[in-house]
Amino acid sequence: MEVIMKSCFKWLMIMGGILFFVGSCAKSDDDSSSSSSCTADTATTASGSITVGSVALAGTYTGACSTTLVETFAAAGVYPSDTKSIKTSYIVTSSTSFSNEQYYYSDTTCSTQTMLIKGGKSDVAVGDASGSDYKVTWKSSSYKEVVNSDAAETWREATYSNSGITVDLTQGCVKDMSGSGSVYKNLWNVTSTVFKNGSADKDDYPTSVGSTEYTKQ
Repeated sequence: MEVIMKSCFKWLMIMGGILFFVGSCAKSDDDSSSSSSCTADTATTASGSITVGSVALAGTYTGACSTTLVETFAAAGVYPSDTKSIKTSYIVTSSTSFSNEQYYYSDTTCSTQTMLIKGGKSDVAVGDASGSDYKVTWKSSSYKEVVNSDAAETWREATYSNSGITVDLTQGCVKDMSGSGSVYKNLWNVTSTVFKNGSADKDDYPTSVGSTEYTKQ
């Protein structure tokens, strides 16, 4: 969870000067070039595998449904006001790509989704081992988001507006953009059933992975 929070802190500092939470949650490494047609979201299809040491990272790895500080952040305007829980997944989409996805919910059991953000990563390269962790690099290649509630739509449009960008989102429609193309560094720790990572950075590898576990589905 702390990895996701660090990623989103970076993102909102860029997007609106506000400290945020996640993984990416969102757009720290993803910029615009959007399409205007309305396309409904479809689930990301897992495909292929990425070799990390002697283990194949393949399929979908999902964190637990979290309510920790979520309503506090929502009340402070850091999340959409109707957010009560969040969840994150990593989905391997080929031998050199994956999707980092954050989901927002209006209930405490991660059942009613109000917003989702998908960060596509390409050119994944696994390097040397650092203890039980492995150095990894990737490139930000795509970015998608969908809002599914009035609160989420208002919050996202305001976030763009605070950065001087006018965006008119439509609930249920994918906003599809290109990624920034920036290359990021991180550490991965993979077993047959659990994936852990550190906080990605453009300049330096983190010193360790976080404690948050993403379990293979």
